[in-house]
Amino acid sequence: MKVAIKTKTFVNKKNVLHQALYKLTEPIDGYSEVVVSAVHKPKLGIHETFIFPYENGDAFMEALSGSTQGIFNHEEVLSSLGYEVIEEREVQ
Repeated sequence: MKVAIKTKTFVNKKNVLHQALYKLTEPIDGYSEVVVSAVHKPKLGIHETFIFPYENGDAFMEALSGSTQGIFNHEEVLSSLGYEVIEEREVQ
């Protein structure tokens, strides 16, 4: 089974943007570290979860396979790609 290990989480104060850094046991489009970013702005009709490459401490604004509009949920998007999401502290 593929695993996505959540290592850091960032949420803005209005709970409109939720981002997290994941280490993947199997890469997405060649990247084994990704930032997953979910945006929820109902007044603008925006509900999306995008996956971006992360290398050497930088995220790149190039949406990877599995990025989805209409969903505001990291676990749901990663699960649709076959990943089980776990927190870093659960890894032994």
